[in-house]
Amino acid sequence: MGLDSFVVVQYLASRAIIDDLSTTLDLREIFSRSEADWPVRLDLPVSIEELVRYWKRQVDAFFDATNGTIVVRARAFTPQDALKLAEGILASSERLVNELSARARRDALRNADEEVGRAEKRLKSALTRLREFRDKEGIIDPRKTADATVALAGRVRDELVRAGTELSTLKHYMRDDAPSIKMLEARVQSLEAQRRAVESEVTDTEKTRSEALSRVMGSYEQLESERAFAENTYQHALQALDRSRINADRQQVYLATFVQPTLPEEALYPRRLQSFAVASGVAFVVWMIGGFILQSIRDHLSP
Repeated sequence: MGLDSFVVVQYLASRAIIDDLSTTLDLREIFSRSEADWPVRLDLPVSIEELVRYWKRQVDAFFDATNGTIVVRARAFTPQDALKLAEGILASSERLVNELSARARRDALRNADEEVGRAEKRLKSALTRLREFRDKEGIIDPRKTADATVALAGRVRDELVRAGTELSTLKHYMRDDAPSIKMLEARVQSLEAQRRAVESEVTDTEKTRSEALSRVMGSYEQLESERAFAENTYQHALQALDRSRINADRQQVYLATFVQPTLPEEALYPRRLQSFAVASGVAFVVWMIGGFILQSIRDHLSP
């Protein structure tokens, strides 16, 4: 767990866990049981600072770096209290780790979410401007319209060339007032007028610049370029969000309990034989030192 393990260890020795446990457990009552010997039990009333100091003597938590586990030892004066205390510590630690994991995940995804929101807003704005342009000009795709107009202009020019060639050919052996000549001349004039009308829609030769299709094409291409760029940016933002979510899921931290708290059947403290042996040894050493001192005084006082 790394750094999070040290956070949990620090949490178990802080006032925060006492405040959390106080919502479900009466720690003052647990540590001041009448069954406990008076030298080790908590004397009421006590301040929260004194309770924290007493808590640190009753609960030990340390991180074992060799196997990456947290070991917690909780002491109370009854088996039931010890079990409740251990279960409360486990539940509070799990909540802490879950909150840390959720906070880290939210922080990791916040920037990606904000970037997606900005890209989506930009894309919607580009689509709105493009739709307003189409509604105003009455053209879905000016490029296709321009291509169709250019193609039409090409066909008109081809027809005009063929009609002009045919007219020149007929004038070699027919009079100018011949009906066929008159019909071809009228067709040439009609095709010429049609050519000028079609080309004016594209090149702005006869219409004002604001009405020319070339001006419409320029505006449309700019809006379409903005739309394509915004859509590409939005796609990249979504992909970045997916990558951030995957990385956040991989880095998610959780607390796994290897040994569940159980109800103790045998008290570890007080260790009467050990305490008696230590007290006896200390008394013997004091007695020996006192005997040596008394014997030394007698030796100095004797004539």
